[in-house]
Amino acid sequence: MRNLLSRQDGGALIEFALILPLLLACALPVFDYMSNIAAQTVLTNAARETANLAKRPAQTLTLQEIMNQVGDSTPPFDMKNNGSLLITKIVGNRGCDARGEQCSGSVVEQTRWGFGTTPVSKILNCLSWKPDGSGQCANLGAHPDVALLSNRLYQGQIVMVAEAQYTQTPLVAALNLGFMGISIPGLDPHLYASAFF
Repeated sequence: MRNLLSRQDGGALIEFALILPLLLACALPVFDYMSNIAAQTVLTNAARETANLAKRPAQTLTLQEIMNQVGDSTPPFDMKNNGSLLITKIVGNRGCDARGEQCSGSVVEQTRWGFGTTPVSKILNCLSWKPDGSGQCANLGAHPDVALLSNRLYQGQIVMVAEAQYTQTPLVAALNLGFMGISIPGLDPHLYASAFF
């Protein structure tokens, strides 16, 4: 009887050892996906809060101070080493109708915050930054037009657009399970969110 129980225990251990890689292959992508959703949620909230604070009229904080506070409020995600924030100020001043409505906007200021990643704006990519530590774009020149909110602004309206970016390396790259052509796509490690007020 004792010999039979030992064989059953050994058989269960072998079965577990055989099925463990399959369990991990299923569990790790789920963990990656859930971690990605959590990071995207934090990033979306960071972008919203940055734009909201930057737009407040009686603001006593500089844009860098606002982004420092927002960047520090994103644990467990390390925005200082793996993320960046951008604030772009757009003013409605181009192609307005006779009533001063349906204007397009131009960028009058862009400020960056980020240590771990080089920020890449989807609104306007600054080519050089001021060396004074302010994080402001140095080459805006003639205030370039932007397609964002085209024909939706009124004359002089100011819109603050915040962009948040974060790099999160997934635990598992794309997997090809080799079973009936089943594969699990890898997640993009570069997350992005934007908001405007």
